[in-house]
Amino acid sequence: HSSAGAPGALVAKAAAQFEALETEDILTMEVVAPSCWSVTARKSGGHDLDNLRKSDVAKTQGFVDVEYELQSVYVEGSAMHKKLPTHGLQLELLQGDVVLGETIVMKNYGYFALEGRFGEVALRVKPGVSNDTFGL
Repeated sequence: HSSAGAPGALVAKAAAQFEALETEDILTMEVVAPSCWSVTARKSGGHDLDNLRKSDVAKTQGFVDVEYELQSVYVEGSAMHKKLPTHGLQLELLQGDVVLGETIVMKNYGYFALEGRFGEVALRVKPGVSNDTFGL
């Protein structure tokens, strides 16, 4: 189930129920998300989500109520020219006319990564020396 929350936010609600869980093992509760998503637990009802024990969960009538938040997404990739990394190339990520971030392409595999926002974004070569040499 999904619904709109705050402007630009999407709220999804889900539930899982495990009846008669007999294990005494320590459990972890997490969101398995794509590596380019930054997801964190916003509310956990006081539980340590990496070390859930049956005895701790029993103190809250057997419930663990967690609210996760998708904080940001990452734009990542590699920049190559004639099969060689374009290390040192300066890139910018924009949303409209607003520069969200900038980075320099790394030498190993031409890797770059930028933290983005939700919505439409554009990647460009930063104006200046890099722009004089390369174009997207």
